[in-house]
Formats: sequence, C-alpha cells, structure tokens
Amino acid sequence: AAVGIGVVERRAAIVGVGAATIRGGATITRGAAVDVGAERDLELAGRGGQHEEREQGAAHGGARDHGASPPEERGFRDEAFAWTTERLDPLTRSYLVDLPFQLLIEDSGRRIVIVHATPVDAATPLWEGRDDDFFREMGEAADADILICGHTHRPYHRVVDGRHFINAGSVGQPRDENNRASFAIMDTDTKIVSIRRVEYDIDAAANKIRAAGLPEILAARLYQGK
Repeated sequence: AAVGIGVVERRAAIVGVGAATIRGGATITRGAAVDVGAERDLELAGRGGQHEEREQGAAHGGARDHGASPPEERGFRDEAFAWTTERLDPLTRSYLVDLPFQLLIEDSGRRIVIVHATPVDAATPLWEGRDDDFFREMGEAADADILICGHTHRPYHRVVDGRHFINAGSVGQPRDENNRASFAIMDTDTKIVSIRRVEYDIDAAANKIRAAGLPEILAARLYQGK
C-alpha cells in the first residue's frame, strides 16, 4: 500500500509540525486555519508535536518550554505561538489538547509508528546524522518496523538493522536550504521511499505572515528554506 507522507492524499499521513493523519482526500496545509468542527467528517486522527504540547500545557496552567530553540529564535517563536493561541476557538483548542503523542498503523503485519520528533518526547530531534546506536534506541522505543517523524524540517530516509526511519521534511517551512515544499511517498510493500519537492506560492504565504503583523523573519525564512 502506498502511504503519502507530508501531503494529504487518500489514506495519507502528514508528517511535520502540527500535522495529522486525514482520511477523505481533503487538502490541509501548514499555516492554514482549520475549523475542526467543520472538518469532523474527515475523521481527523492527529498526533501532537511540541507546539501542540505547549497548547496542552497552556490549557493546564502553563505552556511548556522545551528550550530546544536558540535564544535568538525563541522570541519570535513565542510571539507566533501567542498569536496563534489568542485566535484558537474553544473547539479547536480542545482538539489540540486531546491529540495523542503518536499514531500506530498496522499494515500486513508491519508496525508503522508516527511521532512528531522521537518516540520518547516531542522535542528531541532525530537528526539524519545521528549514529546507528541512537537510531536503534529510537526504533526499539517505538517498537516499530517503520518510524516516521518530523520536527527537524529536513527530509531523509535511513535504514538501520532493517528498520526504516523516515523524515518527510516540511510542507510549509523546509529547513534544508531548499525552499520547496517537501513530502514523501512510501510503498509499504516494497519499502521504496521517494522524497518529493514541489514549488508553492511563497509570496502569498509570506504576505499573509506580514499582514498578520508577525515578525518579518518568519516570512523571510520561507524564501531561504532554513
């Protein structure tokens, strides 16, 4: 079976910051405002990332600060988080709070686990250059044949001891110095993974960020791909 990772096709899995698994063939992109109530018939089955964990923390008395970002980035990221939080309606906020930590898909006896960053937390990055022992540790923690993650916004596919590790990059904010949207398609039968890059209207996305009054760096980095 073909599984799309990073874009929404039928039975596709989006992987990236604040992503979800969506059945029904709808298209939802990072940065779009989604009315969860209106989309309920799509059977959204999300899994939370570090931003969703912050929303969960805020709902229970205080946002969580994972401290993974450099100091110069935390300011504008906190500003963007606050801007988003102020505009969440109660139903959407409740949806985010209830997102599970991971998704498990069983396909022909294979276990496919989808997480935001790693199977141990939503903030530790699984960089493509980590040693095999770290990948082994993460594979065992997930108890997965195929582990799909995001968080770094950098796409890759690695195989360690027969386990597949896939990062599809980011649809809306790639950080590998390639400003095209990134996604992946995996055939779970042949285990062939294809990382795809597509052009999108960066000007339109950047102008919406500026119109919202958000920091200029959030718009500029879309052109830089980092």
